[in-house]
Amino acid sequence: PVSTIAILGAGNTVDFLMGPGAANLGLNPAEMVGKPLAELFEAGFHHSQLAPALAHAWQGQRHKADIAFGGRIFEARMLPFRYDAGGRVAQV
Repeated sequence: PVSTIAILGAGNTVDFLMGPGAANLGLNPAEMVGKPLAELFEAGFHHSQLAPALAHAWQGQRHKADIAFGGRIFEARMLPFRYDAGGRVAQV
């Protein structure tokens, strides 16, 4: 298995990305940091697969989803990563 770790901030903006998974799909991790997922991926893919799966993590829940992308199926594990001073999820 090939692993990639991504940390997303407000608006599902890529705050951090590390690992070979993105590069294996022809994506450049350095060009992805600082951009929202909605800008990086086509709207249909983003709205049908990414946003619904990530919504669980933004609500404070761990979530696992099979995400189809680039002719492959990825097991994505999403979880709250960092909380703000008010106890709200700040990064997933």
